[in-house]
Amino acid sequence: MMKQPAAAALFATFVITAALYAQQAPPTDLTEAMLTAYTKAHLDLNSARDDYHRALGGTHDLGERERLRTELAERIASLLSENGLSADDYGRITTLISVQEPLRVRFEALLAELSGGDFSLPSARLSDSVGAWTNYGWTGSAKANPGTPPRKN
Repeated sequence: MMKQPAAAALFATFVITAALYAQQAPPTDLTEAMLTAYTKAHLDLNSARDDYHRALGGTHDLGERERLRTELAERIASLLSENGLSADDYGRITTLISVQEPLRVRFEALLAELSGGDFSLPSARLSDSVGAWTNYGWTGSAKANPGTPPRKN
């Protein structure tokens, strides 16, 4: 019973946050170079996440799982930096893409181009990435949060 009001409040918070991000940064301030950097980072981060899940599935040792989480957090920070993005930039652009159809269309076209055309984007995958990295204990720095285990949807 208590889960429905909490879920509704969480959803409302996400909708309000997305609307605020969209108001603060119209699509005109997102250059093609920034969108390209974001798309490359998105592909790199998806690959890192897939590698993490493969490795995580191969161990039940808590120490090894913690090491893998820390390694993922460091890899995420490195991949974002290599693509010239901060965690805030990545989150802001993700939100813009998820709420603005023309920008999403540009992103999906660029994603297909950069991935060789054989990458499909399930609708949930992009929206899941809005907060997905915090599910792995990543808080925007290379230091993992050991108290936050990954969640499976």
